[in-house]
Amino acid sequence: MININILLDIGICLSLAFVASVRFNRRRTEDSTHPTWSLIMVHLCGTQLGRLQPIPQYRLYYSEADLLNLDQDPDKTLPGCDVEVIPDYCILLHRAVFMPDVHLGAGRTLRDLLNSVGPLNLPYHSIRISTSFIPVLVELKRPVSRNSVDIQQFMSELVVFVVNAQEQVERQASCLFSMPNFYRQSYVVAIAAVGEWWCLRVFWRSEFDEVFDAGGYLDNIGLGEQREAGIDGDRMTDLEDLNLVQPDQIDEMRRILVPLEESTQERQERQKRERKARWQKRQESKDARIQGYQDWRAFVDKTQSVMTGYSEQDMNQYLRLFSIWDHTWANRWATQDFVESGDPKGYQDLRQLKGWSKVMRLGSQASSYWLDQVQEDLSGWVHRNDIEDDQ
Repeated sequence: MININILLDIGICLSLAFVASVRFNRRRTEDSTHPTWSLIMVHLCGTQLGRLQPIPQYRLYYSEADLLNLDQDPDKTLPGCDVEVIPDYCILLHRAVFMPDVHLGAGRTLRDLLNSVGPLNLPYHSIRISTSFIPVLVELKRPVSRNSVDIQQFMSELVVFVVNAQEQVERQASCLFSMPNFYRQSYVVAIAAVGEWWCLRVFWRSEFDEVFDAGGYLDNIGLGEQREAGIDGDRMTDLEDLNLVQPDQIDEMRRILVPLEESTQERQERQKRERKARWQKRQESKDARIQGYQDWRAFVDKTQSVMTGYSEQDMNQYLRLFSIWDHTWANRWATQDFVESGDPKGYQDLRQLKGWSKVMRLGSQASSYWLDQVQEDLSGWVHRNDIEDDQ
């Protein structure tokens, strides 16, 4: 028979744990991959754990809301709330300086000794923080649903979450370089993660020409939440109207500017040829998109019939086929694989990385390689900022 007192004790403990989690984690960040990434942050610090401090939910920027602005949008900034920039994870490094021992000797007075013994000073071997750095920023999104009906739903969610995490951590890097506390920092390693999938990029201070805009940061978060919810809002714009004129279109426009001396018959024949060429071009593009859609649809049905999970090759093949008939994805992913599935041999150095890396899965060879690169870079941060004596 189960003891009622034991059940009561368990219920009280669980209730107190829930209350404590709400008190200390108001942003409700718990999900299945947060413990995993917490361990990864500790692993990245390695033997330098202590000098390097992995911190979840670090308040990078804090500004009280402007209550005098009566025209503010309550959906963006609620009256009475605060504007905050809080990365999901970061690794903090302080450069400390040993303070000289305080003792009553030659040239010292009793007042000097008493002033040195205070609540803000350690009486022995005290240190002073001279500079702070954040070598690593991590933005973590929730994992993709495990109940995806097919690879189309799985990849759509994954791509949206990855893009949102990339945009958000980029603005966090902009905020970092705008803070006076980190004025000596020249670059930061940014990690955008969606559950077990992640990618990284190195942001340099020279890449940001403007000061961090807190209002724009909130707007970006709002747009990201709309994308995650499947709502485009005001972004339902014809993308073709926003594209720049292509070189082949410029050539066509130049051919229109023909000499005025041509006869009416010549002009009619020329216009007829141009209309026929444009029709053929549109028809070829239409046929290619139709064929691309059919191939993509067949691939989706094929992967759905297997239902044994999606490999990196399947994910890359899906995006290649999808980009053929959906041009909104072509500019971002069509020129390269979305997921890194190759051997990490021959990869470049971390600080030579240009743009975002390909998406990797925790446990893969590529993921282990880049995590080792980040760990090595963190060791360099520590060696370059050793504790020094205050001379």
